[in-house]
Amino acid sequence: MKQVAWLLSGLQEYPLSRLGAFVEHRAGLIREAGLRREANIALENRNDTASRWLRAVLSEDEGAPAQTQLLFARVTTPAGCQIADVLLRRARLAARCGDGADATQLLREALQLHPDYPFYLRAESLVKKCMPLRPTRRRTRVALLGSCTTSLLRPVLDILFLRDGIEAEFYEGPFASYRQEIADKDSGLCTFGPDFVILLLNWRDLGLSDLTSSPSAVAKQIVAELRDVHDQLLSRCACQIIQPSFTPPSGEPCNALSSLLPGGRTHVIREINRMLWESVSAQVTILDAERLAAQCPGQWESPIQWSSARVYPAPDAYPMLAEQLSSFIRALLGLSSKVLAVDLDNTLWGGIIGEEGLGGIQLGGPSAAGERYQEVQRYLKGLRERGVLLAVVSKNNFNDAASVFQHHQGSVLKLEDFASFKANWEDKSANLTAVAMDLGLGLDSFVFLDDNPAERARVRAELPEVVTPEISTEPAGTIVALERGLYFQTLRLTDEDEIRAASYAALASSQALRQAASSLDEYLRSLQMEIDWGAVDVNTCERVTQLINKTNQFNLTTKRYSQAEVQHRMVSQDFWFRWYRLRDRFADHGLIAVVLAEAASEEWTVDLWLMSCRVIGRGVEGFMLRDLGEAARRSGAARLRARYIPTAKNQLVEDLLPRFGFLGADEPSEFVLDLASAYLPPRRFFGNAVPAEQAGVAVGSR
Repeated sequence: MKQVAWLLSGLQEYPLSRLGAFVEHRAGLIREAGLRREANIALENRNDTASRWLRAVLSEDEGAPAQTQLLFARVTTPAGCQIADVLLRRARLAARCGDGADATQLLREALQLHPDYPFYLRAESLVKKCMPLRPTRRRTRVALLGSCTTSLLRPVLDILFLRDGIEAEFYEGPFASYRQEIADKDSGLCTFGPDFVILLLNWRDLGLSDLTSSPSAVAKQIVAELRDVHDQLLSRCACQIIQPSFTPPSGEPCNALSSLLPGGRTHVIREINRMLWESVSAQVTILDAERLAAQCPGQWESPIQWSSARVYPAPDAYPMLAEQLSSFIRALLGLSSKVLAVDLDNTLWGGIIGEEGLGGIQLGGPSAAGERYQEVQRYLKGLRERGVLLAVVSKNNFNDAASVFQHHQGSVLKLEDFASFKANWEDKSANLTAVAMDLGLGLDSFVFLDDNPAERARVRAELPEVVTPEISTEPAGTIVALERGLYFQTLRLTDEDEIRAASYAALASSQALRQAASSLDEYLRSLQMEIDWGAVDVNTCERVTQLINKTNQFNLTTKRYSQAEVQHRMVSQDFWFRWYRLRDRFADHGLIAVVLAEAASEEWTVDLWLMSCRVIGRGVEGFMLRDLGEAARRSGAARLRARYIPTAKNQLVEDLLPRFGFLGADEPSEFVLDLASAYLPPRRFFGNAVPAEQAGVAVGSR
């Protein structure tokens, strides 16, 4: 029929960003004309994205949600990638059928595609229903303060926290009253006690004219005032402050002179940002908002939204800003991903190595695509150099796969850059699980890259905790996906971050040594381990905070502390706070363990006892107990009291206390060690067991 043909015309011509609205419009016209049956017949043999989408929408009228789910599941981009709005429709259908868990997972997948602001508005009601079903990795308290309206940003943050497994309680200060909230010790902010404060200011708060006569002095004064605000807030609350930097106004009457002249407003704003980055304390993080504004797909600032509702930045910018803010909070909570597992063929190079050989794949020049694949490898190399672990999970012959990294001149990555290398014909979910076991890390710390949509779908179904971004065979899109996802966000770079990859790579060598040794004692002695330890101080505070917030498996209580809370405990006379650093014949593993005890006169209470998973089984825990027990005895204490708080991940230490002679106390999961009769493990296997006081390490009074 001509009418049906007209109604179905033009579907393929619409860009993907507008296709959903166009499909809904055409579906409405088809229903009004009573041509749904005829349209479905005409759509049956069409396989383009728009036609599949329209057919799925029309099928909703038939009252068969299972069939509609299947039709929507077939709606992907031409490259086989998922579409956020389609996933949202599928999530609604799942919720309608009573499958809240599936709805939550589909929502999380949609949010990994970084949709636009209207998507969040459409998804908000469904998210509220799914909140109780989300898996919670961490709980936190977030305050939103600023000189602008914050109520439109909060739901975007809340939805992203759903995706990331963060259960957040929010506090929003009264509009534009952040100074009063901070100054009043009895304010709602101080009563709330936030872990994080997001401070949203903008260029109008600086009071700058188009041209400033004394730009250096003005910038210094403004920065000093901002630091006073930060210091006062930190004196009221033990929190981390996240503040976006200042962006210049979108319109400048001085045009280019605003940037070129020292007194130009844009020039002064950039100087203020630079001074802030260089001078703020460790409890304050400045987010690069100017970089975000340059990448924003829509308006960063809307004069209409500002004048009518004091909205800054514009709603178009909220998804990007919220993504950055949530990545900062993930990093500070120790939830950033740790491992990037990658497929090989058409992911790290173009072509199939097993069929085309070294000379046939695209990697490096003169091929343009080969150069883009080389850029992907260069990007991954940069991730590795700052502590991200790389792993291969590929369906391939091992020798074929390894030969690229060993012999291809275009390969930036080498075989030794990978902490684990699984190139075989096993299922990829099984191989990812094996890599996690090899490295002693949870699957929720993994990101998996694969150009094959079927493989991505299977991994998502079988390992939903693994982040699996949507990528295609176009290598430039791989870097974009990693950049937008901010999966490996880190705000501080410690020495341990730089040596982490080498430390994990050394695991393979040590495991081979373990298999060759005739006994555990022989293996431990052959490692030639050396250990340093000392009191937590300004030099180690940052790494200790990082370890406290990242360690899950060997962690007796899994308590989490901010850097401010760590600093308080490291100088307090009420606590005994120690770090431990390990080296062996294969690698320097860096600072790998922490013990914190509340040091009362008669009884010391263990608050933290944790260790990096990469050195488990080395006997370090016995060394730590001896150090703790001897210190408590020297102080005159009679007992050590400790508690095991079980979680989904720390079963490894459920027998730690009984194994070392602690006896059950009155409270469940609480144990006591009598120091007068206790047997403290000897300092075996460690070549330099020299107390920190003798080794020149700064220690506290205890």
